[in-house]
Amino acid sequence: MADRLGELLVHRDLISLPQLQRAQSEQRAFGKRLTTILLKLGFISERQLAGFLAEHFKVPYFDFATHEIDPSVIRTVDKSIAVRHLAVPVQRAGSKLIVAMADPNNMLAIDDLKFHTNLNIDAVVSLEPAIEAAIARYYDKVDMAAPYGEVLGGLGLEPAVSLPERERPPPQLSEPEQSMAGRLCEAILRNALAKGASDIHIEPYEKGMRVRYRIDGALYHEMDPPLGYGASLIGKFKQQAGLDVGDRRQPLEGRLRFKAGKEREVAFHVVTLPTVFGEALRLRLLDRAALPADLARLGLDGEPLRQVRAALHRAHGLVLVAGLAGAGRSTTLCTALGELTADSVRIATVEDPVEYHLQGVSQVQVHPELGLGPAAAVRAVLRQDPDIVMVSELREFETAELCAKAAAGGRRVLAALPAGEAAAALIQLVHLGVEPHMIAAATSLVIAQRLVRRLCPECAEPDPSCSVQRLVDAGVPPVVARDGSPRRARGCKACHGGFRGRTAIFEVMPIGEALRERITDGAGVAELRAEAVRLGMRPLRLAGLLRVVDGTTSLDEVLRATTD
Repeated sequence: MADRLGELLVHRDLISLPQLQRAQSEQRAFGKRLTTILLKLGFISERQLAGFLAEHFKVPYFDFATHEIDPSVIRTVDKSIAVRHLAVPVQRAGSKLIVAMADPNNMLAIDDLKFHTNLNIDAVVSLEPAIEAAIARYYDKVDMAAPYGEVLGGLGLEPAVSLPERERPPPQLSEPEQSMAGRLCEAILRNALAKGASDIHIEPYEKGMRVRYRIDGALYHEMDPPLGYGASLIGKFKQQAGLDVGDRRQPLEGRLRFKAGKEREVAFHVVTLPTVFGEALRLRLLDRAALPADLARLGLDGEPLRQVRAALHRAHGLVLVAGLAGAGRSTTLCTALGELTADSVRIATVEDPVEYHLQGVSQVQVHPELGLGPAAAVRAVLRQDPDIVMVSELREFETAELCAKAAAGGRRVLAALPAGEAAAALIQLVHLGVEPHMIAAATSLVIAQRLVRRLCPECAEPDPSCSVQRLVDAGVPPVVARDGSPRRARGCKACHGGFRGRTAIFEVMPIGEALRERITDGAGVAELRAEAVRLGMRPLRLAGLLRVVDGTTSLDEVLRATTD
């Protein structure tokens, strides 16, 4: 079947014969489906492949990104069967169950689904990575935590009178309290996963405590455990993260692992902060399974995607990923490393902190208090003869200069910078003290990115205020604006104010001879930006507007995210 699909893709001019042969070679090595390998290599886009598969199998294509599946539908098929057949139930109508499958012609799988569900099966087609992600997301979401009130009622603690931090004794947890505090911790973590939170904030105040989730970049109130329960809650989280429960006078960092399902474990980076009313906690979700399988799934496509992959596969050069806090730089860097990982290359990283544990990558955690600062760590890594080096953030001159020299001297180096746009990232290196001629010689490409919220597919509606003229005035080419279908947020029970999830928008600046000359001559941000646009770079604002045109997000959201 795979060989037949490959031949048809070549026949339709969707891929070339050499591309098919390379994908078949990768398939023999790694065992994934041919279509998955073609996507990973960037030989075909998701949109092209979706259209082809729907036409070939003569069934509709199901896009998980635009549909939310009811938990009761998910329960009709056991997870083990879903994994075995790469099949996820997506809708039920009476005695008919619609199932998204990677191979809707697999009659053995369809018969097995009929036998286990006692329902008639209608198959639709979807892509293997999308089905795997849906299994991880929905089957863990079905098992919700116990309601907070039920858990709190079992704690059996008396709410404490608020005391200044210096006067409050360290929490001493009895065995029953530890058990019940553990249930409350589990409820908070499990509900955070179910709601798609990226961060959990637990904050003590004079007369209470507040738990909030950060979802799609915005904070939402979750619950208010009484302050007396808070000491047990904070103590339990610290204990699970391997931190000293009695040390409440200095910030601490740790990592806890949480069993989110039978086959899924996620990590949380835990940071404490001493305040006058107790310790505040921030838990950041680090779900390795949620990382996109390849750069195409991040939101890169077309020519920008080709440019990024070309730079990543060059023998040497510095690839910079620019973005402000919370823009998704770590996700982009880790996804890029995932595409580069192979037995033939040695990859090492310098991170603070190490967020995602990557298979086949030597990861180094920075420890300045032990003499292993960023620069020292980079030096140590370079002595290990790596082919590729990744630095999670360039913050000071010595590290930046080491990376530039390594890239100019024959290494592939990936690094992140806190900058709002691609041109500003280059100037940021100058401000750190790196010589312009060294930046010009070392840098092969700069990626700048921001995150915008996706419109909820359940309730988004056409936006009559977003006329063709308004799109053109915002910067969309007239011919593109005329074919657009802009939508706006409305809000429903399935989303957060009309939005659900986020996607990245990118500005990709390849550094060719013309830009190298400008960098060496000391050009500023505006001049570098103008030259890059003249050479074909798509600015961040335009990249976002194209997501408005195709209905992914709203115009107001893009204007908000791209206004500095």
